[in-house]
Amino acid sequence: MDKLKTGPNLFYSIGFGLVGFVGLTSLVAAFSFALNIPLSFWHFPITLCLSLILNYYYCKQFFKATKQSVFVKTSAILLAIIFLSIIISSGFYDLSHDGQEYHQEAVYQMGHNHWGPFYSLLPSSVNEDLWINHYPKQSETSAAVIYTFTHQIESGKAYNWILLIASFCLIAAFLKQHPNLSPKKTILLSLLFALNPVAMHQVFTYLVDGQLASLLLCLLVACLLLYHSARWDILLLFGFIIVIAINIKFTAIVFTCIFILFLLLLLFLNKQMRRFWQVFVTAAISTFIAVILVGFNPFVINTLRFQNVFYPLFGKHPVDIMTFTSPPGFPEKNRVEKFLISTFSHTDNIDINKNARVPTLKVPLTFNRVDISELSSPDNRIAGFGIFFSAIFLLTIVLLVALLFDKRRWLFKSYLTGFAAMLIFSVFMLEEAWWARYVPQLWFVPLLVLILAEGLTAKWITPIKNLTYVLLFANIAASMCVITETNILKTAEINYQLNQFKASGETIKVDFNFFEANRVRFTEHGIPFRQVPILDSAVLHMPYSLAVIKASKPLPNLPKPWIIRIANRLKGVK
Repeated sequence: MDKLKTGPNLFYSIGFGLVGFVGLTSLVAAFSFALNIPLSFWHFPITLCLSLILNYYYCKQFFKATKQSVFVKTSAILLAIIFLSIIISSGFYDLSHDGQEYHQEAVYQMGHNHWGPFYSLLPSSVNEDLWINHYPKQSETSAAVIYTFTHQIESGKAYNWILLIASFCLIAAFLKQHPNLSPKKTILLSLLFALNPVAMHQVFTYLVDGQLASLLLCLLVACLLLYHSARWDILLLFGFIIVIAINIKFTAIVFTCIFILFLLLLLFLNKQMRRFWQVFVTAAISTFIAVILVGFNPFVINTLRFQNVFYPLFGKHPVDIMTFTSPPGFPEKNRVEKFLISTFSHTDNIDINKNARVPTLKVPLTFNRVDISELSSPDNRIAGFGIFFSAIFLLTIVLLVALLFDKRRWLFKSYLTGFAAMLIFSVFMLEEAWWARYVPQLWFVPLLVLILAEGLTAKWITPIKNLTYVLLFANIAASMCVITETNILKTAEINYQLNQFKASGETIKVDFNFFEANRVRFTEHGIPFRQVPILDSAVLHMPYSLAVIKASKPLPNLPKPWIIRIANRLKGVK
């Protein structure tokens, strides 16, 4: 595979087009903010048009004989993916804590209140203004572009799906050219790569770690492709990914730099100096655009006002966000201890203040009710990569040992080995490598080892490889089933409750309790409400929300949706 040829194909074309759409969304929004023009209805169609123009130029360059038919086909697929992503996202509520607390609020402020983050900061009266003002805002800005077009705040989550599909297409385009992989195994591996548990668990939310997981896979593929070829489209893809990723969250800056530096080192050691400088210049320009233009807020503003790019996490009077969110006993342990405890424990979402539970070690391949029930959480702290990941982790070590004994010389020469080592290094660069959402790239390591293990021919290795594939698939399937069921059920429950509020004809008294973005649910359903402090214990709770409601009379008993009736029957509730 070290002699891979990187010719364009349909998978790559779709992945390139989707990443281009997201990148252009960032640039269009950034130029608007720089000109002090608030986001409005026209931003989304303008971005779509620019994406189609880019797609036409791409098709013209690489499919000269069939450029029109390829352009029509790829454009139709791109538009279908984008609009289906919007439709699916609009149909589900964000059930995550951080999503409802400040990510949605940022989308609301930019998309509804026309806040321009380049020239002003939100006042303290805005809920969670500290994080909204000073955290990277790529995800929220892009979501606000869609929100201004659809006027449905949940539709902005479409970028989760768009980037997940883009990552699948790009890794499939790369693996398709692997000489030892059949077409079926190529698709299977591509799905396993793209359906990263972090991305999958957050696909219905406004949390940004899932987008980072997909972007890091796109960046990994771009680096792998650039190792073989520095075509203009791969360099452009690489640039778009850098611009997007750096503005997702602070840790993405560290990961992106590690990826870039490793690729440059690899090219330098292989004496590919022309390609080295092409990658270097592209990375430098993209980073400049990412930090100075797209990331003016927060990077430039944080530096000018607080003398630290990473304010408020670093600098004078830093805010500690880890101690109170860590499981009991974790703050005193080192990164390796925390990682091993998390990996070999039952899946759970515990912290010092949340409940009395502590991480509980388990035998790999075993699970209990807590494992299954906690799979519904979008950001599990303990064993966040799934109920079978501890076994997958051990099998990966077995395959690596087998490679060392049987293919040592080839293993150390393969650039895939280098990328796997780089991924491991990037994971343990972080003190909090135990929390899956902070290191989503760890998921790619077993998959790269499986690709390397395709060269092993010993009979005893085949069952090990097959078992690893089965566990990877079962791990994803278990999470997918629980996540889908939870989001369908809770969305139905929220809609049912909102319909009750509307049918009551009252002005609903509500205390949002730091989930003030939930007000959009009332306005989008045409429900009059009044925000008041509620201290009474006899209140109604919105599902998966801190918001509480005080009604002056019982809510109407409307016909319940079928899924709620089935769920109640299973729980024994009449």
